[in-house]
Amino acid sequence: MSLKSILRYTSLLSLVLATGTQGTQGMQGTECVGQTITVPDSFSLFRGILLEGGVEEVQASDDQYLRANPGFILNACGEVPITYLFAATVDPTSTSLTVNFEAHANTPNLGSGIRIRNWNTGQEEFFYLTCHSGTLDVPAFNDQVTSIDLSDRIQDFVEPTTGEVRFGTFWGLRGFLLVWPYEVRLDHVYLETE
Repeated sequence: MSLKSILRYTSLLSLVLATGTQGTQGMQGTECVGQTITVPDSFSLFRGILLEGGVEEVQASDDQYLRANPGFILNACGEVPITYLFAATVDPTSTSLTVNFEAHANTPNLGSGIRIRNWNTGQEEFFYLTCHSGTLDVPAFNDQVTSIDLSDRIQDFVEPTTGEVRFGTFWGLRGFLLVWPYEVRLDHVYLETE
């Protein structure tokens, strides 16, 4: 985890502890050291088997999880078995955008990434990330916050009139699995804007 991610997470955790925020109360549009924290207002599971939860479970870092198992795929090289999709509305005049996911899986060797709609091209863009689920040396059962800063292309990812952002996270195999079916748990999903 980078120092920037740790500082962002610490600021958000301090805000939650200071305000006593639980669940979704007070999280939508909360300002945190010049940044606005926005949580998703809708959710869908594009691919996978929903075990438990809904959009409410990802609106705060509270160990209430949105849980899924892998779904059926036809092409293991071109499709990922779990894909969560979210939508949120931010200020369309924002100058920075960071997508954040706090999550874990119950086995190592899963790769993850972020997908986000490019409003100028009408296409989805994919950003492949480091594994949330640890390695054989690091337990996979601890939540980790992963952030991707998209500020240099914010005009592509925020709809210019409504401020809508459509984004998601996907999970797939990267090696030998210790558990099948594996489970991916999302605890907190949020956008940071300025």
